[in-house]
Amino acid sequence: MKDHFKQNIIVTGILLIFISFLIGLGWYFYRTTNFGLGFSKVKIGDTKAKVLSLMGNESINKPCNSEIRQKYRDKDCFEINGYYSISEYWAIAFDDKGNVVEKYRWTFDDGYGKPNEIDMLF
Repeated sequence: MKDHFKQNIIVTGILLIFISFLIGLGWYFYRTTNFGLGFSKVKIGDTKAKVLSLMGNESINKPCNSEIRQKYRDKDCFEINGYYSISEYWAIAFDDKGNVVEKYRWTFDDGYGKPNEIDMLF
């Protein structure tokens, strides 16, 4: 009886781990796909409300700091919405009126902080 009980606990534990893995994997693909599709529809000049309707709530919202202003001086960046997944990051910069002035996408392969060249051409 004890051995059967231990076996049931082990099997249940393995199933829970497997189910958790599948849920996490599904969430990753769902999130990555949604962010990717929304990001491809965001255009320069779009309002923040439109971006939120396409992308959903941001993972992080931060003001543009001096480092970003030095790198992109020609852009009037006021704040950035960032969207994270495990292997990708999407950033959308807004001016002080809430309109998109720039957008970036980084992947794990690019290394953090190196925008894909294709994403710079919009």
